[in-house]
Amino acid sequence: MPELPNLNNNLLLTPDDPHPVEVFRVENPSPVLIVCDHAGNAVPKKLQQLMPKPEDMHRHIAIDVGARAVAQIVARALNSNLIMQRYSRLVIDMNRPLDSPELCPEVSDGTPVPFNQNLTDNQKQSRVAEIFEAYHNSIAGVIGESENPPKALVAIHSFTPSLRNQPPRFWHFDLISRAAVVLALDLRDFLQSKRPEFNYGVNEIFSVSDSSDYTLRTHAENRGLLGLSIETRNDLLTSDTDIKNWADLLANGLHGIFADRISGF
Repeated sequence: MPELPNLNNNLLLTPDDPHPVEVFRVENPSPVLIVCDHAGNAVPKKLQQLMPKPEDMHRHIAIDVGARAVAQIVARALNSNLIMQRYSRLVIDMNRPLDSPELCPEVSDGTPVPFNQNLTDNQKQSRVAEIFEAYHNSIAGVIGESENPPKALVAIHSFTPSLRNQPPRFWHFDLISRAAVVLALDLRDFLQSKRPEFNYGVNEIFSVSDSSDYTLRTHAENRGLLGLSIETRNDLLTSDTDIKNWADLLANGLHGIFADRISGF
């Protein structure tokens, strides 16, 4: 098997690699910032010789399927600034603490990740500095602006209907918050009132914890912003029509819950 490139004296990303972060700004943005931690599945050119199988790069282990399109529609509907990550969560996971074993996993849902095998501290630090920090510094920069700073952060995710050798997941949506759980409860109630045939959970499959989460803790909880993460089961996001219908519904629900809580929204 080819070895990972020695990065002691050079950078991981080359001029031919895409910038890690997509930032979409709007005029007079609403006070709700939208982020998408796992929007892309790009892999730096220096790691592509050790990529998993092409089909694996389109699975949930590599990307939140459909989340990028949902985030774009929601951001447009709310007139929000939007920040998204281009690189695969297998390269480095934007929503894991730096000491998490899932930051650069050697195995994900039973699938080996060759470019994460025997990763050295220097190789991992290159991913942190060039990709992880670029993304989170972008979020921090938008939040720290003196003009029109956001008062809430919404993270858009998707999840797989089941993990390998695990039973199917009952929930179609999981709405996640710790410090502002009332947002999740209110959005759940809204969705249930509109589409009662689906199952909406609050912190059922996922939850915010100091050991497994980064984005909401760092950028919302630690800054006193309202924070909410929306997880949509990705079998609901298999067509452009389904994506638009669910994203529009989520945007309507978010508009309602934030209009009640943020002055001037």
